[in-house]
Parts: sequence; C-alpha cells; structure tokens
Amino acid sequence: NARNVGRVVVATMAPPKWLRNVEIIPIPDTLRHNKDGNIITKLVEAIKVAEIQGTVVWSCDDHVLLKPMDFEKLPTVFNRRKRSDFANSSNTWYKRMIRTFDFLASRGIRLECNYDSHTFQAFDAAEILRVLQGVDYAVEHAGYNINTLLKGLVGVSGGVVEQDSFKTTHESDASGQAPMDRPYVGYNDNAFSHGLRERLFNMFPDKSRYEE
Repeated sequence: NARNVGRVVVATMAPPKWLRNVEIIPIPDTLRHNKDGNIITKLVEAIKVAEIQGTVVWSCDDHVLLKPMDFEKLPTVFNRRKRSDFANSSNTWYKRMIRTFDFLASRGIRLECNYDSHTFQAFDAAEILRVLQGVDYAVEHAGYNINTLLKGLVGVSGGVVEQDSFKTTHESDASGQAPMDRPYVGYNDNAFSHGLRERLFNMFPDKSRYEE
C-alpha cells in the first residue's frame, strides 16, 4: 500500500531469510532498558551508513498500512495526550514520555500533544542528524520517545491528523476482532495472537516484492 517508496533500509543483526530487495545494515540493540534509544540509534546510523539524503521515513513492526498512501505526502500523526496524561505511572514508556516533554521544555519547546502514535513518520535526514547533536538519547533507564522528540526538535509542518481519525489500535485479546476501518492498524502481541494475525494474512494473501 505504500506508494512512491524509494530505498528500503533494514537495520538489524538478524534479517529474516525471506527478506529481499532491501539494504541490510547490521546495527545491534545495545540498550536493554531504552527501546526508543535503540530505535533512534538505528535510524541515525542507517542515515549515515546508507548516506540517506532528503526525506526519510522510519517504521517498526507493530503497525500496518491498510490503504494506499503516497509516501511523498505523508501526514504528521499526533496523539492528544499531553504531559499530565502520563504522570503518576510506573510504566517505563510513560516515564520516557515525561522525560521527553521535560527535555523539550528545557529547549523552550512546549507541546500540548505527542507524536508517538506508531505510524509512518517522515523527517529530513539531515535535520535528524543536526537536531540530535548533543542529545543523550542512547542511555540506559532513560531516553526519549522518538517521534515526539524529533517532531519537537524539528518542528511540525504540512498535513497534521489526529491518531484516532487515522488509526485503529488493537492491544488486548478481544481487540483482535475489532474493526479495522482506517488507513493504519497498530497492534501488540495480545491482539496479534488472538485473531488479528489471521485477519491480516487474509487481507494480504499475496507476498510483497520484499518477500521470497
């Protein structure tokens, strides 16, 4: 469903045997307690090693694009939750979000929403390298949430849409059977193993050009 996609770079130490028509860059996960730190490191190193210029779109493995979308016109997707919505929680991801809001505030950037909606997000490669200079994202037990950090530092321009209007989220056993009527579907293992996997494979029975 992705249209106008250029080079596809996969940063991993263990590429699946069925993967083809992509560039593999071996970059390890070095942080045990900072998942976003690993992701940011991989994005930065992939830009450098692959000498990526212009627009770069990053993705992970827990969301699927259900409808055709022009990658040259990707909207910025935001989530309405602000700093106060993540307070008083022991959840590691929430703590990282608080730290992200506070770091941006220390730079004079005060956000009233976040951008970690697990959708494809577009950035300028050179801007990523520029704004991350001196940012301590690759540390244990801390770090920052990647999209909120980058959108905050770079600034948001172009089309902006709210997550709920653009994506359905499936993160429980029962939600594996919930409607999928928007461009994106996001999921976790609970939903994936309780019906969502079969639904997605039925929706996409044919292999893509990146599969053997």
